[in-house]
Amino acid sequence: MYYSSTQLLSGVGTQASRLNVAGLVIITLCWAGVAQAETPKTALPVVAGTSIPVKVIEVTPEGVQRPLAGAQAWLVAIKRKPGPHRAKVETVGRWMARSDEQGQLLFRGVQSHPGASYQVLQPFQGVSYRSAEFSLTSPPREIRVYHLSQNTEGIGMRVHWTISVGEIYLRVSQVIRVENSGMTTVDYTHSLQGLRVPTLSYMIGARVMTHGMFPPGTLHGNPAPSTGQGRIEAENGAVVYRGPVEPGNRLFFELSYNIPFKNQAARLGAVSDVPILDAAASVRWGHMVSPKVRLESKHRAIWRKQASFTEVDLLQVGNLEPGQPLVVNLNHLPIQSNIPQWIAGVIGVLALALFILLVMGFAMRRRSEVA
Repeated sequence: MYYSSTQLLSGVGTQASRLNVAGLVIITLCWAGVAQAETPKTALPVVAGTSIPVKVIEVTPEGVQRPLAGAQAWLVAIKRKPGPHRAKVETVGRWMARSDEQGQLLFRGVQSHPGASYQVLQPFQGVSYRSAEFSLTSPPREIRVYHLSQNTEGIGMRVHWTISVGEIYLRVSQVIRVENSGMTTVDYTHSLQGLRVPTLSYMIGARVMTHGMFPPGTLHGNPAPSTGQGRIEAENGAVVYRGPVEPGNRLFFELSYNIPFKNQAARLGAVSDVPILDAAASVRWGHMVSPKVRLESKHRAIWRKQASFTEVDLLQVGNLEPGQPLVVNLNHLPIQSNIPQWIAGVIGVLALALFILLVMGFAMRRRSEVA
């Protein structure tokens, strides 16, 4: 087949135009890639601070609730760092607000701190009331404040002792929950005598020895109240709580200590200045000892035997009035043998006879050697 010159020129022009279009497309894509690579990255958007609304409610001694106007409060962001005894609390942010006529607080510009929790602090009549810790996504709706009073009739305790029996020591751990059924706050921070914690100690006759057991100052383990208010310390040999007791049952703390246990028996007691609404003592021991334990007051006992230890829960029946001691009796006995007594006696006689025969044989051998 033959082509004319005109057809050849038209074919060449068509191919050239196609090549030009393809080249323009490639150049355009290359310039787009270069422009995209040279465009600087935009900074992340700055998140504006969050506003946290919280209402302040004043509760009167009669139980009347009303908004508290003109109250200055703080919102704090806190982080906890691990420590040898307890976590160290560090404040990483603080914001202030004042309540309006409806008692409404509005904390503005609150920034988010990774790993931090938040808490509202509201001072009222010398007590710094604190909300429970929360995240920015679930703030509390309100915080309540109460009037101060010296009336302690509504204060009671619930105590649980855990006693681990060793060869020469009793390891005691106890959890104390303080309850206030009244409508006012009792502050023991600067009172003449702090709220005494019913710790176990040896009894002298019918009295519980509370002096001289704990050295003055901070206790071992640095126990801290659950509310973050007040402190636990030793005064005149006793453990006391120095701080406010608000209405409700949010206040509790835990402490541990050792009691020497070298005698055959021990009679331990604990006493409180306020009613003990619920008392329980759990006694645990291993296979090296087999103590006998009981409460002198009316109680119920629940036994549990595990592979490596035995535990009994002694549950006090009824309340303990102020000054009424809880008394625990312990007999420090060695482990009991499962061998019957008559078999043990026969084994003992045979062992003694064998020992005598060995001594006589050794003496006769020495005599023959001398001769």
